[in-house]
Amino acid sequence: MLTEAQKRAMKKWEAKNKDKRKKITYESHTRVFIKEIANLDDLIKIEELIRQRRNELSN
Repeated sequence: MLTEAQKRAMKKWEAKNKDKRKKITYESHTRVFIKEIANLDDLIKIEELIRQRRNELSN
């Protein structure tokens, strides 16, 4: 159980780091999807999206 001070500190950090928190959440959801939910077709689509994104970032 969190103390009130911990809750306030967490809220303050989240307010200060919205983009970082958003990225952490997306990463977590992505891992769960890949490890627990995705089927072979989903993984093939994800691999293609990764290839496309890598190309975008390298150009």
